[in-house]
Amino acid sequence: AATRGQRANEGPTFTATDLGETYLLEAALPGVSEDDLSIEAKADSLTITGKRGAQDPEGYTALRRERPVFEFSRSFTFRSKVNLERVTARLEQGILRVELAKVAAEQPRSIPVKAA
Repeated sequence: AATRGQRANEGPTFTATDLGETYLLEAALPGVSEDDLSIEAKADSLTITGKRGAQDPEGYTALRRERPVFEFSRSFTFRSKVNLERVTARLEQGILRVELAKVAAEQPRSIPVKAA
């Protein structure tokens, strides 16, 4: 149960952006390490699973924990197919960034019109 001021699901929120030639997914994941993340890409979807556990420094016991412990799994479906050879994921300072290049044939192409 959520307490006052908390969401019922304490998992991360994601921002998905279509940048034309690529898709970009971003999430703030403070306290989550790369070892706690799993990312699976398919031609038209991506699934990210992860967890954040309680991490007390060795020899110490927390008196109070306000950062929730959670596990999550999020799936995203894309309108265009993704080039699986050009998917990158980077976790830097608690921010996860996943970039997925679209298959070249799936990218919109502008056709110039010439006068006769």
